[in-house]
Amino acid sequence: MVNINITEEIPMAIALKIPVCNIISCENITQGENKLYICNPFTAAFGGFMKKFYTYMVIQGIPNGITKFKIQILNPDRILIKESEESMIYVEENVIRAKTKWQNINFAKKGEYTVAVLLKCNNEFDIIGSSGIFII
Repeated sequence: MVNINITEEIPMAIALKIPVCNIISCENITQGENKLYICNPFTAAFGGFMKKFYTYMVIQGIPNGITKFKIQILNPDRILIKESEESMIYVEENVIRAKTKWQNINFAKKGEYTVAVLLKCNNEFDIIGSSGIFII
């Protein structure tokens, strides 16, 4: 039988990196001279069908390599009304930048709609950031 006596504490450094997610909704996104131009960003809109709009997201603090994400639009009752396809992207410099084109979205109910970004981790999607669009 071996007796082991551990009386010394060993300090352990744990580092957590929490991703920072920014989402902008806008009428159009154009590109020229290696620059991206976000045209007419908005946080509110009138109800009804919106024929076309874009979301642009930047997520910082993501490990480099291949990752998957998707974006959801939820109505004021938190019911899913639209979801993008699962996208695979190669992360460089710990940053994801992506634009998504949305077409024919019905904002039938007044209130705050949520645009949520979900990142795939351990075969499940988790929300890492969200933004609101107020429908008046």
